[in-house]
Amino acid sequence: MYRFWSQIIYDKSLQASLISFLQEAPRFYSEEKEILKTSSPNAWNIFKEIQNLMFLIFVRLATHKESKVLLIYLFTPVLIYSLLTVSCFLLYDFLKENFISPEVFGQLLYDNFIFDIPKMMDLCVLFGPTNSVLLGKMFMNIFTHQPKYKFDLEETAKGLDQVCIVWNFFICCFENVSQIPPF
Repeated sequence: MYRFWSQIIYDKSLQASLISFLQEAPRFYSEEKEILKTSSPNAWNIFKEIQNLMFLIFVRLATHKESKVLLIYLFTPVLIYSLLTVSCFLLYDFLKENFISPEVFGQLLYDNFIFDIPKMMDLCVLFGPTNSVLLGKMFMNIFTHQPKYKFDLEETAKGLDQVCIVWNFFICCFENVSQIPPF
């Protein structure tokens, strides 16, 4: 478990890869996704596999306490090796005793920018149409263990509200998009 969190926190290239996927992956409504589907079935299958694995990484990032099923899924190579050397139950007891406390988990997420409101918005767009229930549980876990995210969400909503006001002003003042002056 500590290896996982050390990798997430200190490996800047891993963080950049996660963010890049969130920002650049084709959205469910995008033309890019349709092109990918039709151009090459193999490319589409690879993309779907990567998308699924990325989602599982974000699910794991939003989880401070693994279930037995999640432990088996995430630690399969470790479990196979442990069956040859030690009892599976000893490994599970070791992992169970080394959970991160909910308080430390919340601080870890927030202080290391594991999640932020823009990332959560990207997660909604990418995974909401197919995994909304699990996504809701992830967000509930994140907001429960780190209340600072509630403030961040409120501030983001205020900022978006201001953007909408400005946008409405431009729409009302200019009947034609070509009349909008450049910024």
